[in-house]
Amino acid sequence: MYASASKGFMPPTIDDMTRTGKIRKGIKIANPFLEPEVLYNIESGCLWEIGEKIVLEPSLYYSIVKNMIYQVWTGDSVEILSDGPKPMLQKRNVSEGTVAGAEIAIHYSPKNWIDIQVGYSYNNSRITKYNALDGDVNLTGLYMAEVPKNLISTDIHLKYNKFTFSIEYRYTDEIYSDDENTSIVEAFNLVNLNLGARIKNYTLSLSVNDLFDVQYIDRKGLLSPGRFFSGKISVKL
Repeated sequence: MYASASKGFMPPTIDDMTRTGKIRKGIKIANPFLEPEVLYNIESGCLWEIGEKIVLEPSLYYSIVKNMIYQVWTGDSVEILSDGPKPMLQKRNVSEGTVAGAEIAIHYSPKNWIDIQVGYSYNNSRITKYNALDGDVNLTGLYMAEVPKNLISTDIHLKYNKFTFSIEYRYTDEIYSDDENTSIVEAFNLVNLNLGARIKNYTLSLSVNDLFDVQYIDRKGLLSPGRFFSGKISVKL
């Protein structure tokens, strides 16, 4: 078992303080008055072996962020040719945010040729205090943008002689794509496959990503490429 308490800080980036320009979500306005954000974190967990085949790794954590740097809409928009109106955004110190979560990883190896790993993560990230400027929307109590509440992963690896096969499952919960929690990016599921073989000095692999051609929207608002195949050949000299 373990428990930890820590404090850290992150300074603002030069880009956020000095550069004004177009980004995928709109127009980012520089903010030269940004201050470092400070993080206070506590965490506890354990590694629990059940027999020789099962390992559990649960953990809990809670964080408080002071002077949190967060991208917000200024309330203004600008018209861009061919793109239409785009929001004007700015990184600001929004006072305080909290992150509470739990994770668990399960590792199961019933035989020496099969290995199964399952993971689950829960994350509740909110803005607890917001120093709103005149005309700004008060974000107090809202969820942080681009942070999914639930994540699930499952990996199954098989080995037979010189061949390997793996299947991956990924679930990403819905997220808010804007600071005011008005726009939602839907949850999505992904399945990936990989087949590999080692022949003398050669290693061959064939992968299929997004097996069921889900075509989801990612955190940046971009459409995924859908199902695609990739191959790899490596030689050990």
